[in-house]
Amino acid sequence: MTLTPDPDDLRARARALRSLAARLDASVIHELRAVAGDDTWRGPTADAFVADAQRAERRCDEASEELRAAARELERAAGPVAAR
Repeated sequence: MTLTPDPDDLRARARALRSLAARLDASVIHELRAVAGDDTWRGPTADAFVADAQRAERRCDEASEELRAAARELERAAGPVAAR
């Protein structure tokens, strides 16, 4: 017996994933490098921090894109929206 997921449920999950992606996009992680410039902090520890912040920002961006890709898959699985 195969269970067919409810299309409205799949679309709701897709919206939730997109909402999470938007929260990641608005994260303070995207502002760290700007506030850690040479006028704030200098030296090897500062350089290491900036490199760590860049990696974290990149991972955050990748995660938000993966959430959007999962949302697209859920919407594809839900099929077209029925006319009401």
